[in-house]
Amino acid sequence: MERDSILETPRLVLEPLFEKHAEVLFESLQDENIYKYIEENPPVDLVALKKRYKVLEKRLSPNGEEFWLNWAIKEKSSNDYMGIIQATVYKDLRANLAYIISPNFWKKGFTNESCIRILKLLFTDYKVHEVVANVDINNFASQRVLEKLGFKKEKNDLYVGDYFYVLKS
Repeated sequence: MERDSILETPRLVLEPLFEKHAEVLFESLQDENIYKYIEENPPVDLVALKKRYKVLEKRLSPNGEEFWLNWAIKEKSSNDYMGIIQATVYKDLRANLAYIISPNFWKKGFTNESCIRILKLLFTDYKVHEVVANVDINNFASQRVLEKLGFKKEKNDLYVGDYFYVLKS
């Protein structure tokens, strides 16, 4: 499995997320615009972000039933880190997909490019049959990204104010 491997796309390097990535991502994750449509806040401080990434770098939930796949996204041409992409793979071969990208890199196709690479990994290496993304009903940019990737919008009765986007193999 490539969960500990560096992944590449034409313009990006996806590095398995480690504690050390907190230092290169902290500043870009402070932008309030990132959190307009997600139920997270900017990292409180560098120590807290390092602690979070230290837990995630295990790549496995404490009960061993979920793969926690997280990558730091870096642009090849500038070596700038732009955010993270993450997938949780469940025993029933379903997965969740999420991403956080710095606004400095929005509207350049980087989110789409990184998602394509992760989806290939999920369907090929992990043999998932379904990937779900949860998106705020007002986050039109993420909705467009997911629709471009082939995800279909489904009714969401669990989270009022969000859509489920589903992609099946």
